[in-house]
Amino acid sequence: SLTTITIPASVMTIDVGAFSGCQALGSVTFATNSQLKDIASSAFSGCQSLTTMVLPQSVERIGYNAFSTALQYNTSNSGLYLGTESEPYFALIDTDGTSFTTFTVDPSCQIIAGGSFFWVTATEVIVPASVKNIHDLAFGGQAGNITAVNVNESNQNYASEGGVLFNKDKTALLYYPENKADTSYQVPASVQYINAAAGASSRSNLTSITIPGNVRVISDSAFTAHRNSLSVDIQEGVMYVGQGAFAHGNITGTISIPNSLIYIGNSAFSLNGYTNGNQYEEGLYIGNDENPYLYLYDTTTDDMTTFNVTEGCKFIGSYAFDTSSFTSVNIPSTLIGFGESPFHFCMNLANINVDENNTMYSSQDGVLFNKDKTALVLYPAGKTETTYQVPDGVKKMITGSLQSSALIEVSLPDSLEVIGPSTFASTTTLQTVNIGPNSQLKVIESYAFSNCSSLITITIPEGVTSIGDRAFSGCSSLTSITIPKTVTSIENFAFQSCLSLTTVIIESSDIYECATGASYSICGGLLQYAQTVKVLTSIVNSYENSYLESETNFTPSTEMIGDVEYTVFTKVGA
Repeated sequence: SLTTITIPASVMTIDVGAFSGCQALGSVTFATNSQLKDIASSAFSGCQSLTTMVLPQSVERIGYNAFSTALQYNTSNSGLYLGTESEPYFALIDTDGTSFTTFTVDPSCQIIAGGSFFWVTATEVIVPASVKNIHDLAFGGQAGNITAVNVNESNQNYASEGGVLFNKDKTALLYYPENKADTSYQVPASVQYINAAAGASSRSNLTSITIPGNVRVISDSAFTAHRNSLSVDIQEGVMYVGQGAFAHGNITGTISIPNSLIYIGNSAFSLNGYTNGNQYEEGLYIGNDENPYLYLYDTTTDDMTTFNVTEGCKFIGSYAFDTSSFTSVNIPSTLIGFGESPFHFCMNLANINVDENNTMYSSQDGVLFNKDKTALVLYPAGKTETTYQVPDGVKKMITGSLQSSALIEVSLPDSLEVIGPSTFASTTTLQTVNIGPNSQLKVIESYAFSNCSSLITITIPEGVTSIGDRAFSGCSSLTSITIPKTVTSIENFAFQSCLSLTTVIIESSDIYECATGASYSICGGLLQYAQTVKVLTSIVNSYENSYLESETNFTPSTEMIGDVEYTVFTKVGA
């Protein structure tokens, strides 16, 4: 119902989706002397009543899809712009789809927003001296015709060379045009950083890329989705290859990666079916002339019980052991990193053993930890024990770390602070999770216990502040839950499909306000199936006409639990 708003002068950022979907919003005014710097992606998307906007001069960056299609733009050379009071072509937001060969950005434009060239038909884009900021996602989408981006030499923030876009001193490669005719490219010696989506969706003609050692960082999705058969030479000195940097592409030629790497992100390389790897015993690796076994990406057979990762291997790639039937995997001293879900669906894997000289990881009873055992990395899915005591000293259980087909009872140490995303997800045998009264637990992250359909009892200790998205969704055997006073947020669908969750005890005023403010479905669906809701009377008394108090389907009474009085709302007929 929001129809008008004034953004105070002190606001510096309008965050992602801040006003998204506010269909009645028809007027946005920025206070005099506005300090606004950043309008993030989707900030005003879906605001169909918002037809005009005058930007403050202070704005420096505009994200992708920041505004609705209803806005009336200022047009120059087929570009669609938003202006300030004095500069009508201050920010390029989009193009109008007109077919032309060269698109020239207006000479007074200072900002090129995310998505500005997603639908451009031009083969050349000319950037004037006035432009101060080009969003990382300015190119992409259907901008597959672009062969060159040429920057005015007087521009103080950007430069171009051979039609490729760089920052001014050419230490960062920002965009390689998708339709350049060249089949090979050597990144210039000045470059130290390759930007995220530098190749946009990378439907380029490249068949080989050489990245010299002066580059330190290849960012996430830098050259994702190549259409051609590609060879990649990453030379000694490069330290970081981001998530999906060469993913979803067609790497069928040679690939060389250096010993200098200290990080390779999830799914950095698409090597499924890659036949030019280096085989050692039953492992397929990529590396370099000095160390051909740097990165394990696949295995050649499941016809064995123990797999030995070869000494010298530094990284195990995403899904490297996917669905393998090995019962034991031995990790060498040299390993420093894993990709996403390397042991995905390894239902027979019972033991992961780490060389004691490894500086990053360790193991105990076949369970994988970081070196100092403050993080539980993976409890193998093929272990047959029905109970497990997480060792004292563990502070975090990382994503998907304890998904078992046998565990019935798990005890968590007082030292534990974070239960990570999907930690116990789909452990359908799990009935009991023991958490002590002195627990240091603070966060239960998204999907942590989702689809633990046999989970009957769990105590959320005082000290927990947040329960993540779908954290307990599908826990259909869970009959009661207590939300302690320290919990301030329960995210979307946290208790969705908890069909047996009939008794809820609320000790948090924030959660009482949320869960009873409108309907059963909000606050993660906490009260969706509730028959009995017990709330500290002191909390109930601090709110007038809460939903439960006015709901005729519930009748109130009081109950003493110890020496504390609770108001008990019982559903009629329960």
